Amino acid sequence: MNQAFSVSITARGYQTTYQWQKEGAGWQNLASGGTGRMLSLAAVNAAHAGRYRFIVTNANGSDTSRAFALGIGNVSRAKGDPSRELRLGISSESGRFRFDLSLPRAGKVEFEIISPDGRKYPVLDQVLEAGRHTLFHPFRLHSKAPFAYRLKVDGESRTGTFRQ
Repeated sequence: MNQAFSVSITARGYQTTYQWQKEGAGWQNLASGGTGRMLSLAAVNAAHAGRYRFIVTNANGSDTSRAFALGIGNVSRAKGDPSRELRLGISSESGRFRFDLSLPRAGKVEFEIISPDGRKYPVLDQVLEAGRHTLFHPFRLHSKAPFAYRLKVDGESRTGTFRQ
């Protein structure tokens, strides 16, 4: 948390304008940084978590993108080294989930998603080196209810929830 996040889009057309929106009480236009090709959020925190979309407009009309989710993962200090952190970020795009994992040390990583009805979907079960890893999972969520996740690194577990 408290790191920058940015995403950009490309649209073809003459005199194209962009409007980014975040879902809250309905879809709300983002005033700060929400009218260009790139959406940039500084010092991302839990308040930034949610669903986003953009609208592209030109003389021929407008088109609204499918929504994507920006998830803010749990952060915890790694045992024995308070200067390094285990981080997990979850987002969805184009019908698949993206999991950004930062490991402070190499180790056996187990990661699974648990649906609202209790079904478990393994995403990863292998040894990974220290560093950043991006994992994609192609399943689609068919529920607006929150899903749970379980991340286990060398026997140390983290759990949390996220929505599509």
